[in-house]
Amino acid sequence: MKLMSTMGSILLGSSVLSAQATDYYVSTTGTNDPSGGAMGAPFATISFAVTQMGAGDSCFIRGGRYHEEITVSNTDDLTFFAYNDETVILDGSAAITNNWTPHSGNIYKTTLTAAIWQLFADGEMMIPARWPNADPNIDFWEQWESDHWGEGRAPRNSVAPTNSNGVFYDKPHSDIDLAASGLNISNAIAVLNVGSFRTWTRVVDSHVPGSNMFTHAPVSSGGYKDKEHYYFVVGKLELLDAENEWFFDTATSNLYVWVPGGGNPAALEIKGKKTTYCFTATDCDDLLVSGIDFFAGTFNLDGCLRARVENGELTYPSCTRRMLRIIETPQTTQVNSDFAEVYNCTFAYTDGHGISVSGDDSTIENCYFHHIDYSCSELPSVMPALNISGDRVTFRHNTLHSFGASVGLLQGNVGTTEYNNFYNGGYKQHDGAMVQVLVAKQTDANIGWNWVHDWSRLGIRFDGSGGIGGRVHHSVGWGPNMNSTVFIGNHENNEIINNSGIYSSARPEIVVESAPYGDLPMPANTNTITRNNFARQIAGTTTDGSPVPGIYDHNWDGYDLGMDIRTQLRDPDNLDYRPIPGADIVDAGVVYPGVTDGYVGDAPDIGAYEYGASNFWIAGHKAAAASMPIPPEGTTDAKGSASLIWQPALDATSSEVYLGTDSNSVANATPASPEFKANVGNNIYDPLGLFAQPYYWRIDSVTPTGTVTGEVWSFTPASATVQAPGIVNTAAENVSTNSAILGGQITDGGTGSRVWIHWWSDGGATNVVDMGAQSYTFALPLSGLPSGTLHNYRCYAENSYGSSWAAPVETFTTISLAIPPEVINSPAENITTNSATIGGQITNGASDSEVSIHWWADGGATNIIGMGIQANSFSTNLLILSSDTLYNYRCQAANAHGTNWAPTVSSFMTDTVVDPSSKVAVVHIPVSDDSWVQVPVNDTVNHGAETIIKIRGTTRFGYLKFDTGDLDDALFDSARVFIRTTEYITNALMHSVSSNDWAEGTIVGINAPVRGPAIDTVEHRVADEWVEFDTTSWITNKGVWTVGMSSPITDALDWYSKESGSVPYLAVSYISDTADLNTNNIPDWWETDYFGHIVDNTDADLDGVDNFGEYVADTDPTNSNSVFAVSGSPTNTVEFALSFLTSTNRNYAVEMSENLVSNVWNTATNLVPGTGHTVDLPLPATEQESFYRVEVSIP
Repeated sequence: MKLMSTMGSILLGSSVLSAQATDYYVSTTGTNDPSGGAMGAPFATISFAVTQMGAGDSCFIRGGRYHEEITVSNTDDLTFFAYNDETVILDGSAAITNNWTPHSGNIYKTTLTAAIWQLFADGEMMIPARWPNADPNIDFWEQWESDHWGEGRAPRNSVAPTNSNGVFYDKPHSDIDLAASGLNISNAIAVLNVGSFRTWTRVVDSHVPGSNMFTHAPVSSGGYKDKEHYYFVVGKLELLDAENEWFFDTATSNLYVWVPGGGNPAALEIKGKKTTYCFTATDCDDLLVSGIDFFAGTFNLDGCLRARVENGELTYPSCTRRMLRIIETPQTTQVNSDFAEVYNCTFAYTDGHGISVSGDDSTIENCYFHHIDYSCSELPSVMPALNISGDRVTFRHNTLHSFGASVGLLQGNVGTTEYNNFYNGGYKQHDGAMVQVLVAKQTDANIGWNWVHDWSRLGIRFDGSGGIGGRVHHSVGWGPNMNSTVFIGNHENNEIINNSGIYSSARPEIVVESAPYGDLPMPANTNTITRNNFARQIAGTTTDGSPVPGIYDHNWDGYDLGMDIRTQLRDPDNLDYRPIPGADIVDAGVVYPGVTDGYVGDAPDIGAYEYGASNFWIAGHKAAAASMPIPPEGTTDAKGSASLIWQPALDATSSEVYLGTDSNSVANATPASPEFKANVGNNIYDPLGLFAQPYYWRIDSVTPTGTVTGEVWSFTPASATVQAPGIVNTAAENVSTNSAILGGQITDGGTGSRVWIHWWSDGGATNVVDMGAQSYTFALPLSGLPSGTLHNYRCYAENSYGSSWAAPVETFTTISLAIPPEVINSPAENITTNSATIGGQITNGASDSEVSIHWWADGGATNIIGMGIQANSFSTNLLILSSDTLYNYRCQAANAHGTNWAPTVSSFMTDTVVDPSSKVAVVHIPVSDDSWVQVPVNDTVNHGAETIIKIRGTTRFGYLKFDTGDLDDALFDSARVFIRTTEYITNALMHSVSSNDWAEGTIVGINAPVRGPAIDTVEHRVADEWVEFDTTSWITNKGVWTVGMSSPITDALDWYSKESGSVPYLAVSYISDTADLNTNNIPDWWETDYFGHIVDNTDADLDGVDNFGEYVADTDPTNSNSVFAVSGSPTNTVEFALSFLTSTNRNYAVEMSENLVSNVWNTATNLVPGTGHTVDLPLPATEQESFYRVEVSIP
């Protein structure tokens, strides 16, 4: 094994320098001096900084407004930060400080030197002069076109004369009458919604004042519809007749404006938009733009792999250029880059798309889109508010509301849309859906955990006819004018799973169309699966109760059942969509792998929410503070049984809950105040009963950077049933010789209570078990009970109204068997060089069993240890044993009915005394198979493909299999299983499992291997923690090994399986000086010393030398400063010396070459053994140029 370091005779040494990234600073008070750019001498503009930046550099921007068009290209790994979270704004507008002169009435004018196409007064957008005028009392983006636009005589719903493509007749309505207005709109610009969900912009070719007819160039013939025609016109000075309106004359460059309140605009800050893209990046991979805001401008990412824009607010980012008489597709925020990310940004007040994503594999996450597109004209495709055309784009945890288009989000091919909140849209168009998927994009579409509500269109729609294979699950829709929550057109092979349509007055909440589309012979969902859904009505058409086609099962249809959804949900009128205790939909669904993973109870619930779930999922973005209060802010009809639910703040690790009846007290409360109720890791707090009075509450969010104080919310329960909790004991179940399940039930319909179970053996001490907050049934498994014994128990509950005992006391008697005891040996544990723990277990519950353990060294005399009376497990410690010796043991038990021996003799080998100088290595072996099983229900269901492993009491058990077959001739030192939690773990056990005859794809409850004794227990572990189980006593050598998992508690505990990506693994430490398990010529012990376990041969510290080279050179592979280095210096006129630090157990030789082309090297010195010190080797100087290198080798 060798490592060589080469140096030149002229330089007498060589070094490799990595490029050093440079930090540049920009400030509005800086200077664009090429010698500057440091913190103390910043540049004045970002654009100048870009000219100085190279790959890997960062630009830190001080607070202020920057009026620039920044362009970066062909440079990778650039970062642009707002310095220290200061407010940095890229501003696409320019201040207008001209003198103003009166024009007419409240209208003033000035002349500009450059065109603008959007105007602001004191930061607020002015409305382009138009007819009909906008209503100043209604949000401009939320004005319905049917109320505030002109209406046309559409052929489908008007009498002659009617519109045709290019000829438009105004239809007077609500005092909007073109003929009566007296206007001449010739040469005006008309925005024409004549395509239902498509709108175009056209110049008015002809119009006569007093006429209701005008002409224009035809729109797309394929998009023109014969229904629902609406319009408005802009582009003429005579349309400026109202406060907040403006007009720019492109012929004269005159600007006209009627500012808020009237008067001279000079009294206000007037600004005009002069650019769209303040930041454009082209072919800049791994770009990061962080914490930068935009005003009247936006960004354009083109061909920038893995670019990321984060933590920015974009206000008025885009606007059409109609004011300049330019008819075009609006310039909007563009992400034409693959694997890009837009994270935690706000996009507000646009005319045009909120964002357009054409890059593949990109992610839009935790963004807030509102007031998007007030005209919806000249856009591509179906003209959505948010346009995604890239493949495999993920749109997650976003909010969209107050938009004009009839389509909220247009999803791309193989897209994922999840945890989004969509509401209040479709103001300027017709038809459409909150989430629309076109036919060609439906295959492998994945839409889940979304809220769609409070608008008059469809919720989630698979449009057209002939699409195949999309999935919609766990989505919720509501609102009095809402059309269907889920609408599946004439398609095939779709999956409609666990959705909830809460209520609507328009159509069935879930529609899976059953008839072919028009005359096309398309299939009509004959293989579509509709399962586990909950709605007021589920149907095969939008107009009646036609049966749903395809595979339809385990759904709850209130229309068919004649039931109101409120009989099943806690408080749907106040957004609490959890099932009520004992609802028909609880545990009434079926497992659907990949969709119902992580369900609570014996089976998934029907609908989008699980009864008993520790968290309430809330769709939409997370803000800097807690948001989305449930009950909603100000509601006066909350229930007395209400829980407090909220959307946690972004990056919150926990939440502090404050609740009281005085607003000021809650606002000023601290954790020492009585209003402080709890710090919780989830987003549900149950106050255990409320009174009919106003309440105020606050959620403070604990984050890694500090605690964020929340706002004070309020609600009032309309009524409350003020009574102590109703509670009963339930009969004990699964009573055996030594175990039973006992419990009870809260009977008062949903108000939570804190519950305790008191239990005792007849004549024995009382045990009290805190069962936490409960609102329905609860159960406590007990084990290790004496057989043939009477036990008693009684449940107790408290809530805000009082406390109650269940009556009477419930009893049960463990089974008594008048039979001889059956006994087994338990595996030896805690084996060392001179000690071990041995024992056994009474397995049939036989009473009064006298136990003894017989043990002996191989070939030695038998020793007998009396263990006294035993009923279950027993053990004893053996001390002063000999090392590296085989020992045997066998248990015996006897009672009045007979005597039995354990069926076999068990053995163990004490550890070998290990030389302290021996080398220890660790290997991580990923699990080969993992799954979980359920008994006694669903015991034929396989869970091997799921992303979690569930364990729970006596009903759910996990299994993991590991193969240590490559560890030949290795002496095991320890074996530990590591598995990651998904939630808080109270108590979990790992068991030995003797049988390896199972596979994750086939294991079910009825064929699962028998679990042996517990070999380790863990308690109180937090979510997302890698938990270690010590399996050293079980996994002892090369082979295939199985372990089982269980929990003594009744709550389901979930762990990540290998399908989740967090793969459970077995960490085996073994003793070997020479083992090289991964065959990379590096001893395993050396890799373990530096990395904690064996690793691949990589350059871990990026110093240019791989791990093998570091091993040979005896340098540190985790420290880039630890390198084998050679230096040279003249000692006199005839010789020079090479110097290098040596290590013991290494040899060094110097080789010489006359050039670096021929690659011919000759020995210059013999081997020099390393001493652990620096060696100076004198070498003769030569007349010709010579090169030297040092070869390092291991003897």
